[in-house]
Amino acid sequence: MIILTVQDDQLKVLFTHRTNSVRTHKDQVALPGGMKEQDDKDLIQTAIRETNEEIGIDIQLNENIGFLPVVESISNYHIQPIICFKKSLGLMKINHKEVERVFFIPLDWILDCANWELKKYQSSDKKERMVVFFKPFDGEVVWGITAQIMVNFAKVLNW
Repeated sequence: MIILTVQDDQLKVLFTHRTNSVRTHKDQVALPGGMKEQDDKDLIQTAIRETNEEIGIDIQLNENIGFLPVVESISNYHIQPIICFKKSLGLMKINHKEVERVFFIPLDWILDCANWELKKYQSSDKKERMVVFFKPFDGEVVWGITAQIMVNFAKVLNW
């Protein structure tokens, strides 16, 4: 879920930093979301449920503004990014078993292609791939599939 919100008169994107205790992608920056469960009627419901479970934000269906194309991670996850505008986030209830911290990056900063680059990356399967890495922001580095989703979002916005 790409959550857009306004803070300090700027449109910002919400990111999470995952804990070391999650099953996969430990200690990495991510967008809220997760795996579809059997009871989820669709991927929007999955994203809403997972966002609520991870950071306690209640997303309403009328706050969803669109989808990006499905992307596939190097770990073979197929990810359907859903874009949401949430005017007020309210009080977040962070699930500290999954999320170490929540932070925000201004959308203008993300849209500036000077803030990211493609780098060679050797994954755990020993294959070398070109992977998107953003410059550090607020002590965090957005990279990999999360960064690729943000680059795709920038392209949709005609950056």
